[in-house]
Amino acid sequence: MISGTEHREDVRGGGCFIRRADDYAPGIGPALDLAQDYDASATAALRHYAGSTKRQVALLVLGRYPVHADGGSRALKMMTAQCAQSETFLNRYGPITSLVRPHVRADLGDAVTLAHQTSLGDGVGESTITLVDRQRGGTVELTAEVFSSGWRKFVLLYRRSIFSGPRVRVMLS
Repeated sequence: MISGTEHREDVRGGGCFIRRADDYAPGIGPALDLAQDYDASATAALRHYAGSTKRQVALLVLGRYPVHADGGSRALKMMTAQCAQSETFLNRYGPITSLVRPHVRADLGDAVTLAHQTSLGDGVGESTITLVDRQRGGTVELTAEVFSSGWRKFVLLYRRSIFSGPRVRVMLS
């Protein structure tokens, strides 16, 4: 489910973009790789991918600099209007913005640590987090891929499966 529609216009041929991205395992790689082919920004490609894919995917968009959060700790601020999730993710886990507090730190643990590590430049990191599965009960472990564009940090959450397809690795120049 996409929060806002302005990014749809930024990815020309959006349906073809999603079909091509879904040929690969979920992750940041397919969206960033195809962004070049469709002359789209990384932000537009990631938001379009997260909001339109048939896979269970959600995208958290975090601010660049840590801010003071509850209890005086420092955390990254979630840009709620820019977060997105697929319809299948929404049905199974609920809106991503309701699963994570506005100042992301303890909720994502290692993923936020990775976001801080990638803040020195462009980079991609990977971690895992645990969410409550509303549909089946219990908890589920999701992969959290973190990408820093220099201005924002993106955390793409998805469930890894051996049936997902080939993986695309991001090679930054």
